Amino acid sequence: MGRRPGKPKGHPKPPGSGRQKGTPNRITRDVREAAQKHSAKAIAELVRLLKDTDSRVRVAAARELLDRAHGKPVSPQEITGRDGGPVAWESSSPVQRRETARSIAFVLAQGLRGADDGNVLDLKATDPARQSWHNAPQGEAAPPPEPEPEERQSTHSAAIEPVPVPKLVFDQGAFVTPEDAEERQLQRRILSQSNTRPSVIMRKR
Repeated sequence: MGRRPGKPKGHPKPPGSGRQKGTPNRITRDVREAAQKHSAKAIAELVRLLKDTDSRVRVAAARELLDRAHGKPVSPQEITGRDGGPVAWESSSPVQRRETARSIAFVLAQGLRGADDGNVLDLKATDPARQSWHNAPQGEAAPPPEPEPEERQSTHSAAIEPVPVPKLVFDQGAFVTPEDAEERQLQRRILSQSNTRPSVIMRKR
């Protein structure tokens, strides 16, 4: 009897098949069941260690017992919901979302305009333009940006003079060809031989 052909490659799995999310696999389940059989002995050992002579052992045993009896303490700096649960974010109203969007758009527009002028944006400033734009009804277009001065435009359009580049001067004497090197070595050899004096040996008669 031949082997039954399996599912074709790329065929989607039927819905609901496989291990459900959050369900431990068989190995994890077996290890947990085997460890749970020794829970009473482990707790009895922790209770025995509470009477140990070393203070560090007693503190560690007490911490383990308290964590398993009442749960680990929550840090005051940890941001959680009620009883350590997730934070329940409340959705804001459409009016609040619109006001937040307007404030962010105004800050970005003022920041870009201040960066072009070389100024720093003051978030606490309440100029008439900000009040009029913030209080404008929904759907009205934002006021057009102010035109730049003519002097500022002329500086951008002016031609930039090129920076002169210094010319490189090469010293021909710094480069030595093989022929020149051989000629200099020959001259040194001749000069060294001309400076040596012949040694005269005096024979006694």
